[in-house]
Amino acid sequence: MKRAKLIAVDIDGVILKDTFSPVLFNLIKKRGGVYDRETERNIFSRNQKDAAKYLIKRLNLQIEADVIIAEYFSERKKFLENNDGGLIEGAQAMLGRLSESGAVLVSYGGLEERLIDNDFNKVKGLFSRYICTNDFRPGVSYILQKYGVSPEESIFIDDVNFVAESCKDLGCGFIGMPSNHAWGWQKKDMIDTGVKYIATCPDDITLEIIKDISSDVKQCFN
Repeated sequence: MKRAKLIAVDIDGVILKDTFSPVLFNLIKKRGGVYDRETERNIFSRNQKDAAKYLIKRLNLQIEADVIIAEYFSERKKFLENNDGGLIEGAQAMLGRLSESGAVLVSYGGLEERLIDNDFNKVKGLFSRYICTNDFRPGVSYILQKYGVSPEESIFIDDVNFVAESCKDLGCGFIGMPSNHAWGWQKKDMIDTGVKYIATCPDDITLEIIKDISSDVKQCFN
């Protein structure tokens, strides 16, 4: 590795199967709303209360933010009773490859660790730690400061374009792995942002790509 000292990996949608957007999609439809590009832009990788306030305004609801947040987690519980939220196929092997890079691996996400799917324990030991970024969204600057590395020494792997935009602005390396939901907009937004490396699955993220990015993280964006 020439320069990258830190690889930060988002959990939901990169390591574990995406549960956030399907639950959000169902909740909005249940409330009679329209799920669209603006919804994702204003909710994905945002602070929970800020996202809830946006959703309340968008759906023209007369409730407090805590109420819609509680409703989301209730819907999430129901969703997980009938859907697998475990490891994405190939995620464990991908992390094994990343661990060979010599960089410090850190995992992050918007959930408190106690709410993360138990399958995360299968790979938790590969990371130096998990960081809940809910209070520091999207969390890129916070993670850099926490580990004392400069942007050009870091690579972030995430399924959300808001994180890609932050990486581009700060000068970090970035690999996108947006979900393939028919209703999703993240891949389109990443293309618009100029993300060069867009993976369809963990198998696409090879050690060779990491080494290539490490030589100059600025190449991550067109």
